[in-house]
Amino acid sequence: MLRLLLKLLSFVTGQRLLTPEQAASQQLELNDLRSKQAALESLSSKLRSEMKRQQALAHEQLKETKSSHEQILSARQSEIDSLKESLGQLNQSVDIETQRQLKENNDLLSQLNWLSGTIAHDFRAPLRAIDAYSFFLADDLGENAPPEASQSLEEIRRNGKRMGVLL
Repeated sequence: MLRLLLKLLSFVTGQRLLTPEQAASQQLELNDLRSKQAALESLSSKLRSEMKRQQALAHEQLKETKSSHEQILSARQSEIDSLKESLGQLNQSVDIETQRQLKENNDLLSQLNWLSGTIAHDFRAPLRAIDAYSFFLADDLGENAPPEASQSLEEIRRNGKRMGVLL
């Protein structure tokens, strides 16, 4: 009968009316949902605070890593600068040594040219003398010279001229 009365009132008011058992059951479900919602809010709050803590920790680690890398980079840059300076000094000393060796080689080349000129001149004088004596000997012997002697004198003169050209 209570049910019938509730249905009639629901129809007249346009609202759904519940029986006390249904209302108690829905109240229990509502209380259960509220306790679950509170637990979820608590868990959500804990997760947010943990995320903030993890972010702060990660940020701190990033700063430390950045600082460490900057120190390493600075040390390496100093090392590079030092090596560049050493390279510049080495290049300068190589240039100085190269110029010294070039001057020394030019001096030696000049001396060698002078020596070869002197040697060539000193060798030409005796060759001219040998050529001249063989010419005079051939002239003195004239037509009466034995053929072997004329050939030998001609060979001496030809070889002397060839050596003069080589010098």
